[in-house]
Amino acid sequence: MDQTSDPAASSPSPAMGFASSSSDSGRAGSAGKQIEEISIEVTPVGPQPNPPPSVDTPIECTLQQKGSSNGGKLEGNRIVLQQFAGPFCIRLKLKGWLQWRANDPLWVAKDNCPKIAGVDHDQIWLDKNPKNDTIVLLDMNFGDACTLHYRMNFEGNVHCDPIMENGGGGTIARF
Repeated sequence: MDQTSDPAASSPSPAMGFASSSSDSGRAGSAGKQIEEISIEVTPVGPQPNPPPSVDTPIECTLQQKGSSNGGKLEGNRIVLQQFAGPFCIRLKLKGWLQWRANDPLWVAKDNCPKIAGVDHDQIWLDKNPKNDTIVLLDMNFGDACTLHYRMNFEGNVHCDPIMENGGGGTIARF
């Protein structure tokens, strides 16, 4: 995101600083495709570890969807995107004592929990500059259906790992 935008109020655009794991050149898309919004609150279960762990440690978090989306919903701690729906602008807003790890907020990998930093799938564009308690990602939900595993990294050497079920089959919105 640029320095003046508010992630809670803006829609994704090329100026937002989204990073994708691969180039989007040559992809077919539909300029008229509406981006669906999904807002999710992420809340830790339990108190903040004190002192912080010396090694990166998983914690339990609950996810709660705010508002509604026609093609996406939250089922437990899984974000489920319907086939042929989207693309989706997903806002993850932290509650409680959580703070995004400034230099490494979110990892994504297909089929298994991510083991390395970054976004390892071409359906996800991540806002490279999280602001305050909110990070924004764009899930294109195109191609074959797949399961994407997320690792949300927080200050204090802790993380949690929700899952996203991409229904696939959607078209790419061209920006």
